[in-house]
Amino acid sequence: MRRVVVTGIGVVAPNGNNSHEFWNACVEGRTGIGPIESFDASTYPAQIAGEIRDLKVKHLIPDRKSLKVMGRNIQFAVVAAHEAVANGGIEPGSIAPERFGVCMGSGVVPMGLSDLAKPIMESLNETGNFEPAKFGEVGPRSLEPLWLLKLLPNMLSSHLAILHHAEGPCNTITTACAAGTQAIGEAFRLIARGDADLMLAGGSDSRIEPLMLVAYGTLGALSRSKR
Repeated sequence: MRRVVVTGIGVVAPNGNNSHEFWNACVEGRTGIGPIESFDASTYPAQIAGEIRDLKVKHLIPDRKSLKVMGRNIQFAVVAAHEAVANGGIEPGSIAPERFGVCMGSGVVPMGLSDLAKPIMESLNETGNFEPAKFGEVGPRSLEPLWLLKLLPNMLSSHLAILHHAEGPCNTITTACAAGTQAIGEAFRLIARGDADLMLAGGSDSRIEPLMLVAYGTLGALSRSKR
């Protein structure tokens, strides 16, 4: 078994969009938790959260068309992975592509309600009940052809592998809150047993949106926090 070390880190968090900002915020006791601003949460039991703001990702993506099929959690991962590679001093081409892999953790990928609202409303009958047959007619006209790609958990690792020319092992761990930790553990084992020389590993998720806030509130996993 080979010795494994961490050579670079990257962070995107509510209290810092890079590792330097995040560390300073932790030392100074700044949490990044505050009132939800991305949508009107005034009627929700939980109205505060840790939101990512002022994230700059466009300059890191050569093909801007890819951004259209990147969910928010993927964008977080792109920024953090870019910092980790730079922080580790990894020069392009210094690692054989087939020896460079990706292992990322993610949980439930929420569906954007704004994307589904129109076709669902158009699929209701005169009594207000949802009719699958109508949705089969309306859905294909309303949803973008590549809409599903924003929701597939494995796209997290796939986008990072494409951006960093990593052609080695490419895995996605989807075990809810434990996913990021397990992904790092799996990446460790891949290097230790000689299946890769370098791995991008970690976790990324995005849960602050109406459907997930209601779901977690119903589950009893959120405190009843007000503004």
